[in-house]
Amino acid sequence: MEIYWYAFLIVFIIIVIPVALYLIFKPFYRNKQTLNGVENFDALMRKYVFRVEMTEEEFYGRLKTKNINDTLEYCLNDDCSVVTFTRYGSKYPYKILTEEADESIILRIQQIPIITDRGNVPYLINEFFIKKFDAKPMEYSKYPF
Repeated sequence: MEIYWYAFLIVFIIIVIPVALYLIFKPFYRNKQTLNGVENFDALMRKYVFRVEMTEEEFYGRLKTKNINDTLEYCLNDDCSVVTFTRYGSKYPYKILTEEADESIILRIQQIPIITDRGNVPYLINEFFIKKFDAKPMEYSKYPF
């Protein structure tokens, strides 16, 4: 019986712990690779800043059009000022603020305070906006709210 206990302990240490750590830190590392060294969010990951090379009408038109390749499921309110991301049955509302800049817009995304756990949705927001809108992350320290 004692040999089975040691075998289980060795398997647990060698296989289970590294796999669990990989699954926990995977969103963090994917977000870091997606941003390519730019820190476009505040310390709590509740506010984000992007530059999108399109007009506001084009942006909102593309936001209303859902795509099967979107990395997050979402829904919009009536005036498109709040996007609610859905992940594992939890809802994460974010306010959308746009500002005209040359032939592009500065896009600011701000989480509406919620009581529930943040989960890994903040790590997936960058990937969502970069893939869907070809958004360029901008330094948060230069474009604060």
